[in-house]
Amino acid sequence: MAKKENMTAQIPLRNAKVKRRKEQKTVFLLENEGKIAIRKRPKKGLLANLYEFPNVEGKLDQKEIQKVLQTWNLPIIHIEKSGRHRHIFSHVEWDMIGFEVSVANRNDVFIWVEKQELLEKYAIPGAFAFFREKLRS
Repeated sequence: MAKKENMTAQIPLRNAKVKRRKEQKTVFLLENEGKIAIRKRPKKGLLANLYEFPNVEGKLDQKEIQKVLQTWNLPIIHIEKSGRHRHIFSHVEWDMIGFEVSVANRNDVFIWVEKQELLEKYAIPGAFAFFREKLRS
């Protein structure tokens, strides 16, 4: 019909591309006595029911990191940057900065698993693969 009406430039209507939402996250590779902290994502939404490394919204500075770990009742023994990674989904982009943190104890907020168990047994989404690989080395 568009060809008959000489409207091929106007039909079909194309939806305007939706601009991808950008989010910043701080990811924690928490370790205590050889065990790594993970948590299960919510049952609904992005990456539903998969496991992830603990993370918070925003790009935190050293003081904010200490505050978060304090609210999780995890005293810091040692902390160092583990890198930066960007993961692009169709509608959202995560700009993530990671920290490897040795902590003095474990809490019951997270699931604490052996490194090998984490690498073999738990479904960690590709968005966190960069950080999972840090644990391999």
